[in-house]
Amino acid sequence: LCWKAGSRRLSGAERWFKKYEITLFRKSRTGVKAEGTEMGFRSALAALCREQEKELEENGPSYDYRIGSHKAGHLNQVYEKSLVQGVCQALQLFETKSHMVFVDHSFIMMAEYLCVQIKRMGSGHVIREEELAFLSPEGKGDALSESLADTLEFVCRVQYPAEERNYVYLLLSGA
Repeated sequence: LCWKAGSRRLSGAERWFKKYEITLFRKSRTGVKAEGTEMGFRSALAALCREQEKELEENGPSYDYRIGSHKAGHLNQVYEKSLVQGVCQALQLFETKSHMVFVDHSFIMMAEYLCVQIKRMGSGHVIREEELAFLSPEGKGDALSESLADTLEFVCRVQYPAEERNYVYLLLSGA
């Protein structure tokens, strides 16, 4: 983040905080300090929660907080909104079933790559037999990749052939 862009964003934050009687102080070589009343901070926190709730309502409940509105908008331009929501929902369900949690960038990467895979399969371009050796050393996935593929089949209503399940194994290995 360059100094000019950071300064512009900070100016916007200063205006937002001012509504709650919170003042931001910029300290050279130290950072930014916020001062205000406890009531001001509580009001600002409540307003932030309301804004995030409104954002969730606009994007639909199936999006994940890790995607964010900007990335969700990008994904919706490239893929169908229902596909993106389905993949996010399937990943959330998979996390619950497997007792795993993806960090933000891994969740976003998985969502985008799975959307690409499902679109590719939908257009008839599936992984060929000779490409299998590159996907997993043993030529097969594991229980986690099978579980994710099953979850995607159920939520997104797609069929996952064995070759594509190996690709899910590769994606999980990178996440």
